[in-house]
Amino acid sequence: MRIKLGIALATFRPGMEAKFEEHILHFASERNGSEATKTWTCFVVHVPDAADWVDLFTVAQFSHLDPGSWCDNDAYSTAWDEPTPSGWRHPDRPRRLELAARTGLTRFNADIATRAAKFDVVTFINDPLQQWIANLHKMPTYPIYVLTHEAQHFSDDWGNQQLVMDGVAPWEDKHVAATLDAYIREECRGWTNFSKRYLL
Repeated sequence: MRIKLGIALATFRPGMEAKFEEHILHFASERNGSEATKTWTCFVVHVPDAADWVDLFTVAQFSHLDPGSWCDNDAYSTAWDEPTPSGWRHPDRPRRLELAARTGLTRFNADIATRAAKFDVVTFINDPLQQWIANLHKMPTYPIYVLTHEAQHFSDDWGNQQLVMDGVAPWEDKHVAATLDAYIREECRGWTNFSKRYLL
């Protein structure tokens, strides 16, 4: 368990954090009819320093995020998607490396950029804010909701739905909560099995 400033957060077993995000993305994709994202892979990066999170905005600004609300974001994901005259395109690895350089991810961290380009989705976690929110709401499972929320964005977008909500507490996003509850019930057959599969 990670313990900082208060409650112990649910901690994923080594290698299982990104696997969980992949699994919940695939599950949500099935539920939403999002064919494109049913096989996508995920990469999770923790940003433990608030100053580094501010620096990451140079990358995130290409997603048209509001600079004023950036420090209030507990996570940020990108899927390398880019617009074309015929619609959105999900590029291959060589193009992802170009985008990593153009968006500034290479300058932010060259090693992370190289590794992230191998995956379809990269999710950055704002560790200090995530811990603060979990403490505020006494919610050790908050990291699980954050990853579900991020995965849900992509299954929604590529399934032509806009159901996930930004800027609300996890229990207020009924779409995310319903997806997670269904995943735990249907795929894991309960919380005990979920914990054994993913958590320390």
